[in-house]
This record gives sequence, C-alpha cells and structure tokens, in this order.
Amino acid sequence: MSTPHVSGVIALLRQKNPSLNDSEVKDALYKTAKDLGTTGWDQYYGWGRIDALGAINYISFPTTTTTTTLPLTTTTTLLPNDTTTTTTVSATTTVPTTSTTTTITTTTLPTTTTTTLPVPTTIFSDGFESGLGNWVQDSQRDWFTSSQRRTQGIRSAEVDGNAIDATITTKNSIDLSSKTSATLTYSWFIENNWDSGEYICLDIFANGAWTSSVRCLDGNVDAEQVWNNENVDLSSYLTNDFKIRFRARVSSSSEDGDVDNVIITAA
Repeated sequence: MSTPHVSGVIALLRQKNPSLNDSEVKDALYKTAKDLGTTGWDQYYGWGRIDALGAINYISFPTTTTTTTLPLTTTTTLLPNDTTTTTTVSATTTVPTTSTTTTITTTTLPTTTTTTLPVPTTIFSDGFESGLGNWVQDSQRDWFTSSQRRTQGIRSAEVDGNAIDATITTKNSIDLSSKTSATLTYSWFIENNWDSGEYICLDIFANGAWTSSVRCLDGNVDAEQVWNNENVDLSSYLTNDFKIRFRARVSSSSEDGDVDNVIITAA
C-alpha cells in the first residue's frame, strides 16, 4: 500500500513545482519522512513514514524569469574621416516571481455521544402465593386467595358477591419520588356471567388523593372467561405516597373475578 501513497505525494510536489527533478523529489521525501525504528535508514522502515504536508512545505515554488530585449537603438556619428559608428544597446528585465499556494484541508468528524439510560428494577411484586399479606381489605372482606385459577404459581386474589365496591389496597406506601419512570403490570379475569354494571377497577393514590377507575374490566363489555393483561404507565404518579387498590362490584357469589401477578417496576 506504500506505492500509491508515495505516488500521490510526488504528484502533489510536481503540482506545486513542475520543474523539480528526480533528485529534488527524493530529497523532499527523505528529509521530511517521520523516522521510525533505528535512527536514519534501516531495513524495516527505510527512511520512515512519508509526511505529505512536510514534503510539500519543504519545496519552494518555481521562480519565473522573463527576459525582455528592448529594440535596437542606433546612433550614427559622422567623424571627420566620414566613418560611421553604430552602437547597439540591449537590456534585460526580471519579472517578479508569481507564487501559487497549495492548501491541504483536514476535516474533523463529529463526536458521537452515547447516553446510558437507567435500567428498570422491580420494587413491588405479588402473585398472592402467600395470601393477602401485602394488602388491606375494606370492611366487606369479599376478597380472598383462591386456587381456582391463576396466571402462574397456584393462587390468585379472587372476589365474588355480593360486593359493593369491595377493595384490597396495598398496605404500605411506595416511594416513587426519586424515579424518572415507573410501570404497573398485572392480569385480571371475570367469568362470563358478569352483568352490565359489574366490574373490577384499578384506583391509584398519589399526592394525598385517589384517582378512581384508571383501568376497569367491565361485565358484558370486556373479554370474559380469559385473563386480560394490563400495562399502566405511572409517570404521572411519581410521589412518595403511591398506593394502588382493586375495587369490585358484583352481585352474586357465583360470579367470580380474579387479579394476579401484580408488578411495579421503576427507573
């Protein structure tokens, strides 16, 4: 690969000064090369690494000299013996050298910055395998753990009627105030005998107040007899008093609804 580099530099040298001979070209290359290995020439690196800019700056532009011959001026003088003497005057004028500057431009590519985003971690998780110990019920106490159905493990939280907005609420507040993002995921289920006006809803507590019906699973409206998976963005609730509750209204003890695998992640 050295041959095309050397050829290119020689082309630049002759562009700057076309009158350079081979010896002058070699001199410019050898004397400006970056010495590598043993000082001076050696069998591994020769004269070193070629320096294009150094070689170009080493040589000078050609000097242009223009010679102008003035017209002959003839003076005739008649001497007493009638002899004619002719005097010829010539002059040489040197025209100033015209210089050409070769500019080599170096382009610097922009720097690419990589930003590492925080990795979400799980800060709350409950599959109800150990009961309702992470939750507090209202006075109706219509929620319980059941092995009738689940998304994983052997249990889920189940509610049946007669329940009028019966709730389970996280026992302890979750501090999200230092987080930049958070997500709640869970699964819920209602049997196909749930009627219109019967539901399970998700409520969220933050900044000292409840927001009701953030999500709802409604009888005769949403998919029944299947697990429905939910994903809730909590970016609007990043406070130090965060809680959630599930609230159910259902009229008969033969109408079951379930919640399972409640997970909160935050970053």
